[in-house]
Amino acid sequence: GGVEAVPAAVIDRLFDRSIEQLEIGAFHNVVSVIFSDPLIMAIELMNKHKVSAVPIVDDQGVIVDEFSRQDVCKVAGDFYQFNGELPIFAALSQYRQVSISVTTCRRSESLRLVFKRFVSSRKHRIYIVNNQGILEGVISLHDLLGYFIHWGEYVG
Repeated sequence: GGVEAVPAAVIDRLFDRSIEQLEIGAFHNVVSVIFSDPLIMAIELMNKHKVSAVPIVDDQGVIVDEFSRQDVCKVAGDFYQFNGELPIFAALSQYRQVSISVTTCRRSESLRLVFKRFVSSRKHRIYIVNNQGILEGVISLHDLLGYFIHWGEYVG
């Protein structure tokens, strides 16, 4: 007994379902920061929650940017000049001219569309927002990989 192939129709139906229906991604306890928060807060949240980035939202919760591990390396690069109390905006503005492009999706979007977004954006995470752009969750490449590892167990 080898592994039998999954019929294409089954895979098509799977990719037509929404990420919400498939329960892929994190929709609870998603951490975020605002530009005026101190730099150390973003770093501590990333460490505590074991994430490689935190979304930056405005006062209404709309995602506007992201603070990532690469940003930590850049702002903490000169250890003797590092100031953890500096607001995130001030720290980022020292080496970034504009906000980075943040990739988003809606929880109602199909797995197929989310996959296409990952491929086209070359990002490791996509933020889930509502119709007003308010942060509701996050889906990572790790989430997708984990889903398919477990899905294979159910199908096989």
